Amino acid sequence: MNKALPEIKEDISQLGHMLKEEKDARLKERIHALYLIKSKQAKNRTSVANMLSKHRTTIGIWLNTYKNKGITGLLTIETHSNRKSSIPPDVLEKLKEKLEEPKGFRGYKSIQIWISNQFGIDVPYKTLHGIVRYRLKAKPKIGRKSHIKKMSKKA
Repeated sequence: MNKALPEIKEDISQLGHMLKEEKDARLKERIHALYLIKSKQAKNRTSVANMLSKHRTTIGIWLNTYKNKGITGLLTIETHSNRKSSIPPDVLEKLKEKLEEPKGFRGYKSIQIWISNQFGIDVPYKTLHGIVRYRLKAKPKIGRKSHIKKMSKKA
């Protein structure tokens, strides 16, 4: 059974502009699907799927999302991470407090050692770096003391 294509509310020139401006390839494909339908280049979901090299079910999901949530819903890609964090929330909170102290840490390796000694958790360096630098938005390194230039003796 062929389901009817939803009515595309956006103007074809507007879709063309959105297609040119979009940087994310996944979102660009979704806009392109709407463009193909609006410009009457595709007559059904299967022809859209063939033109975009996607499965017809994927196109159906996109079009149902567009029908129910509009263009903003279609252009929202939801991600759900089922992975547990390497560092439990209570340890993360204590790390955050420790990073705010003026003394801080010498580097990521010293944080790694501190977590291992205090909580018995072995966190890989790369994981720890990502959490501290990008999630906590912190830099563990302490500024170095500036050296005093020695006066050169001229004879």
